[in-house]
Amino acid sequence: SKYFDVNLYKNYLSMKIENYIREKGDPTPCVISRSTGWSNDLKHFYHYALNDEYHELHQDHALYKYNKNLIIEKDKQHELVKSILEEGKLLAVLIVASVSSLFIKPFNIPGVTLIISGNSSAGKTTSSLIATSLFYYSDDILLNAQTSKAGVELTISSLNSLPALIDEGSLADINFSLENLIFMVSSGKGKTRGKKDLTVDFKELKSNVFWTTEKTDIDELRKTGAFRRTLYLLVSSWDDLTGLFQNNDRINEQYCGCGIDYIQFLIEHMEEIKKAFKEQTQELKTKYKEIATIALNLYSGLILLEVFYNIKLYELRKTINKLLNEAKARFIDSRDNSALQIMDYLESITYQKFHIIDKNNEDEIEIKTSRYETYGEYDKINGIYNITGKGIKAIATELGKNRHLLLQELEKAGVLIAKNVP
Repeated sequence: SKYFDVNLYKNYLSMKIENYIREKGDPTPCVISRSTGWSNDLKHFYHYALNDEYHELHQDHALYKYNKNLIIEKDKQHELVKSILEEGKLLAVLIVASVSSLFIKPFNIPGVTLIISGNSSAGKTTSSLIATSLFYYSDDILLNAQTSKAGVELTISSLNSLPALIDEGSLADINFSLENLIFMVSSGKGKTRGKKDLTVDFKELKSNVFWTTEKTDIDELRKTGAFRRTLYLLVSSWDDLTGLFQNNDRINEQYCGCGIDYIQFLIEHMEEIKKAFKEQTQELKTKYKEIATIALNLYSGLILLEVFYNIKLYELRKTINKLLNEAKARFIDSRDNSALQIMDYLESITYQKFHIIDKNNEDEIEIKTSRYETYGEYDKINGIYNITGKGIKAIATELGKNRHLLLQELEKAGVLIAKNVP
């Protein structure tokens, strides 16, 4: 017949399938994932370099679009990574944090945002690209000025259980908030969105994220609990990161993909790593109680690397512990010096948000009226703020504090003179 009989072909195909199943049994379907990361049984990891006949990363994934199957000098990268880890400087910490992304799902550990801050020529982005290149050619996945807010979330979710890098400067135009990113990464969930069938949808986020910046200061995050979920690295020069090679050597362009071996090793030795992790992190929960999530996150990657390379990284452990102690001190300082924070904030807004009571040159009392909506009056003569209830509420909101707890802290610090005074 010159016409194709679709129904006849369907019948033919059904007969062939029935005969196949009768002879060989039901075929095992191939599960295709649109994001990287662990299968539910932790027996497989979705990545283009780990595809098999039963598991496959979807071909629309970014890792296919850019340099499919590109693994460069994997064995030489292992040699380089081992030497960086033994050196134990900040680049080694970034590598550990990159590897720690593998444990967020199996160990149920919150993700951490690493803020790499410092001078423009210090090598913040290059070092982060080196760390992320363990798992993919990260130069092509760098989140930049062409990325939208939704695109940032989509990219991070598509790199599930793998590290992601965001350059703050290149995202300035979309007004993407570091604080929002920190809580998003820590919670493991992106923005919740409604679907047409009235169900909700959200992107699962299981990654450690590197945020490179020249201007972000940790003090900006003290208003909320955001910095409890971050590791802040201050880089003044390339030597803080490593002394093994120079920034302009572009190591990130020469090697890529040794992290695939970490994943395969972890699939085979998951229980062994779990046991070592449990034994080595018991005291961390007490020692770093306030920032335990950061400590547990970093140590998971550290333990895997020590077992994989069969070495003890003493210098790197010292560096990590130093960073954890600094992070803990920042948290305690923020918690215990809330009254100082409030006073610093009041000083910064006094002339915008308060009427000023002062004396003029003739020693007469004078009131300078603010042109803006005020929070009350500042008695400059006696150094006293008279704050309205509305003002207290606004200040508490700005500082990310509960209004009642804020008053208790001021009272405890001995700076609150009276409450409910007309």
